[in-house]
Amino acid sequence: MLIRIRHDAVVASQPTQPASAEAPVSFPRQRARTRGFQCGRPRSFAICGSRVFYIRSSTGLDPAGSLWSVDLSDPNPIETCVVDVQQLPSDDGGEVPAAERARRERMREVAGGITAFSLDQAGERIAFCVNGVPYVAEPSTQTTRQLPSAGPVVDPRIDPTGTRVAFVVDRSLHLVDIDSGTDQELLVPQGEYDGWGLADFIAAEELDRHRGFWWIDGGAALLVEHVDEAGVGVRWIADPAQPEAEPVAHRYPVAGSPNAEVSLWRVQPDGNRQELTWDATGYPYLASVHARADGVTVETLSRDQRRSRILALNPGSAELELIAEHEDEWWLDVVPGSPTRDELGALI
Repeated sequence: MLIRIRHDAVVASQPTQPASAEAPVSFPRQRARTRGFQCGRPRSFAICGSRVFYIRSSTGLDPAGSLWSVDLSDPNPIETCVVDVQQLPSDDGGEVPAAERARRERMREVAGGITAFSLDQAGERIAFCVNGVPYVAEPSTQTTRQLPSAGPVVDPRIDPTGTRVAFVVDRSLHLVDIDSGTDQELLVPQGEYDGWGLADFIAAEELDRHRGFWWIDGGAALLVEHVDEAGVGVRWIADPAQPEAEPVAHRYPVAGSPNAEVSLWRVQPDGNRQELTWDATGYPYLASVHARADGVTVETLSRDQRRSRILALNPGSAELELIAEHEDEWWLDVVPGSPTRDELGALI
């Protein structure tokens, strides 16, 4: 069955005057104007019952993403703009954090505005951020409000019950109660080079894992990555467009040199935490983490990427259980979205 959705998006090259009155627009100029023809394209879909939520900008020339939804139970489904990014306060002074800029670059994110969002289980509340400022939207009441934060935030994620939002501020993991507005600094780095809740460089740059924390156990706990880069070598990155600017130090694990130390922790909202252990010496890469309501599936890799172990974390547990091993004489590829388990626990 083909479902047609009505919308008012304007294509990138649609002229405002008759075609004969304008000179043809070159392909390079069209590509630049449309950010590689990404503006106006629906993406980042999330399904809740019959409703589909997604991001797209208003036109093919608008680089700022807004949040939209469509109810497929309607025989003639029509788009609804849940959050118009242009209507959010423009004088908030927000600035995209360096960690968020790096995340967008690794994901080849070329747009601005809303670039990611998180739904609660009922689809009644949605968390997102714009220029480091966190917000919560409620589609049923058509309201959006700003959440308190200690600074520019990265990756706000709402819990399944829709009562709390977790996000990273300057390498610390924060937890905000939506109704009371209480901001709790749940996990704090112990030194200059460690941090909580962000994917390590190798996972984000090479293994397509761009997240560093997940809600688990129906919102009763969080699974959080801790990264310590103290032993990683330093490289300096200069900006050729601004040669007068001082180069920025970056801890980069070149081939054969020490990697960051990575660990996983089960953390409760009251601050109690337990470390999840695996053979980090033989399998130092935390390649993927897939959290579902019925458990978590984790894949770890050997440094030569010829061996992998797939581990399961069951609800309420802090023990990783080995469920599968893979080995290849030459190379094991990492496929985004896998491995995971279906509703019956079978490995996919």
